Amino acid sequence: MIARDSHPFLSLHREMNRLFDVFHDKFSGSMSVGSQHGPMMPGMLTPEQMSQLDAARGPEFDRLFLTFMIQHHQGAITMVQQLLAVPGAAQDGPIFRFASDVNVDQTTEINRMTLMLNDLKRSSQ
Repeated sequence: MIARDSHPFLSLHREMNRLFDVFHDKFSGSMSVGSQHGPMMPGMLTPEQMSQLDAARGPEFDRLFLTFMIQHHQGAITMVQQLLAVPGAAQDGPIFRFASDVNVDQTTEINRMTLMLNDLKRSSQ
């Protein structure tokens, strides 16, 4: 079972914010990421999803946690794709390297969590 207070992916949010701060400074806000008053970043959980997760226990918590984290990681990949679609972004070495690392790391984590989710589904049958 996954620990309810375990947050192994919190650093991703900080890293993505850092990436977009750098990107915004360099490319004059060519990309909309969202804010307190604007649309949410891709992959962010809705308040309803957070409530579902908070109320869940046992295997249901594990299933929701993995499902929502896959969604969250997919959002990071979407943000990388949006970033690299902006003219000039891929020519900036540090941004390109960071975005490539995020893409590989998140894809790897999605694959790992998908396997865990599949195992969880099989064990509940």
